[in-house]
Amino acid sequence: MIEEPLDQPWLLEVVAQVRATYPGGIPDEDLDVVLAALYEGCSNRNFALVVEVLTGVDRHIAYGVHVCAAEETVKRRRARVDEIHAEMGKHGWDPEAG
Repeated sequence: MIEEPLDQPWLLEVVAQVRATYPGGIPDEDLDVVLAALYEGCSNRNFALVVEVLTGVDRHIAYGVHVCAAEETVKRRRARVDEIHAEMGKHGWDPEAG
């Protein structure tokens, strides 16, 4: 299987949007919700790449673990996910664009 590089323009743009939203880094208590917010704007495969870049977790593990976790977090914390979408939207994030 060919590994997708981590320097693609779309991926760099998403990471830049996250870093602009959280210039001091994503607080530990918000990480799951931020990932859930990102999940809604990415395919599962692309989401795994975003998780790998943001957290250092290998994309294959992210695909297996964080996809399920993100789906559950969206269900449990919908209002907070929407708040994060709004904050990231100030930096160009559009979950409907993916």
